[in-house]
Amino acid sequence: MDRATQPLRHSFHPDQHHPFTTTITHSTHPDNTKEFSLPYYLFNAHGTQVTPSINTQQLESEDDRKRRQARLNKVIAQRDANAPDEPEYTEAQIEEMARVVEEKRARVRGLREYADKGYMVEG
Repeated sequence: MDRATQPLRHSFHPDQHHPFTTTITHSTHPDNTKEFSLPYYLFNAHGTQVTPSINTQQLESEDDRKRRQARLNKVIAQRDANAPDEPEYTEAQIEEMARVVEEKRARVRGLREYADKGYMVEG
């Protein structure tokens, strides 16, 4: 039985903080069946599981991790090779960018000062 067709059985326990708990029967081999309860916080108020459980999550082997990392490194290298060149700015453009950034910082400082003066509560 694959994970998609695993049965979910709802059972209610009055001693829990939330009325919903689920017991999942998971089997990788017909003779090896594990049962466990999922915590209540994985369910919404209607008893529907809204947050996935990691109880049946498969662990990645070291070889799989290395293959995945190699694929990722290849994609990153390809991204970097295909990226556009960094633009070369003139001195005037750099000065203009610095002026715009300083204007923005001044506006933020002014807003902070206004907020500090307008919303101060003496206690």
